Amino acid sequence: MDENACRFCRAKPRCGALAVKALSTFSEHMQILSNRQLSQVMNVLPLIETWMKGVKEEALNVLSSGEDLPNYELKEGRKGSRTYNNDNQVEQLLMRELGDEAYNRTLLSPTETEQLVKRKKVSETTWEQLQKFITRKDGKQVIVPCDLPVNHLKANISEFSVLKD
Repeated sequence: MDENACRFCRAKPRCGALAVKALSTFSEHMQILSNRQLSQVMNVLPLIETWMKGVKEEALNVLSSGEDLPNYELKEGRKGSRTYNNDNQVEQLLMRELGDEAYNRTLLSPTETEQLVKRKKVSETTWEQLQKFITRKDGKQVIVPCDLPVNHLKANISEFSVLKD
């Protein structure tokens, strides 16, 4: 079974071989995974995630087409953000009521400012002066196989307290 081919296969949501491969990592007798078992699960995690995504999409297609999927139904999910559908009329109403307070005034982000530098609306000198004020959060830790060349992070064990039985 070629796991790379499975990623692009249209039959993956209903493929028995893929389901067996994805689930064979787990044993009914496992209670708490050892580090070795956890590593084995991590090895097949991309395949499992690909399969699960395909299964979810297939279930959505089945239900959307009106077919029955035992124990499942379609419901409306979380609603999206509220927006105005007529900015001009909203602006008139809010300006009449609030005046200039109808608008939030926010400072340009570093990315927005950099775009203005590229369009020559902000000088290179100003951009250079801004550099000392620009900060960036550290990247979120991710788990990768050992053979990938990346910056290795060590767990900060001092942030955790020891639990007693």
